[in-house]
Amino acid sequence: RRLRVAPKGGLEGQPVVAGRALQQTGQCDVSTLGILGLGFAHNCLGKAVGKACIIECGDGYSINGVPSVRSCTDSGAFSGSGLPTCIANLCTMGLPSDLGVAHSCAGVATDGTCEATCTQGYGGSPTQFTCRSNGEVSGSAPTCIAQACGALFLDVRYDSSLCSGKTPLQTCIVGCSEGWSLAGSAASYEC
Repeated sequence: RRLRVAPKGGLEGQPVVAGRALQQTGQCDVSTLGILGLGFAHNCLGKAVGKACIIECGDGYSINGVPSVRSCTDSGAFSGSGLPTCIANLCTMGLPSDLGVAHSCAGVATDGTCEATCTQGYGGSPTQFTCRSNGEVSGSAPTCIAQACGALFLDVRYDSSLCSGKTPLQTCIVGCSEGWSLAGSAASYEC
């Protein structure tokens, strides 16, 4: 016996499941679960009529409420309603921390992104990080190169020549210029 294609895309006399007849697949269509967004996990793929499956929260998410149980029906859709509330877990490990690096990763949660940039006094391009389900952010910190501080503009009585070319966190000593006498100690400056 040959099956004929019905006008609505299924086989004549059979329910349609995502463009295929239920009789051909024998499985429910997972698009009927109503799962939108990130954070859900389920074992519904490939479920046959009369079989049940569970919708819960995926790795990196905490459940608020209870998992949802669905059943595969003769119509090719899953019965049941409601979904658990899945809350993304915060990433607290692997935060960028190199010298001259700042980041916006505090408070980022599973599947979220953040940026690492170079702090004032350092040059480099920003990079992206992603919060993974294991609680760690992944990405490569930017290469931040220390930039020389600007020249010290002091009164002519002071010799600041030792401060030229210093980079952030480096120090230099400022003494008296030639012809001037030091009263006390030389001053230390930090870039």
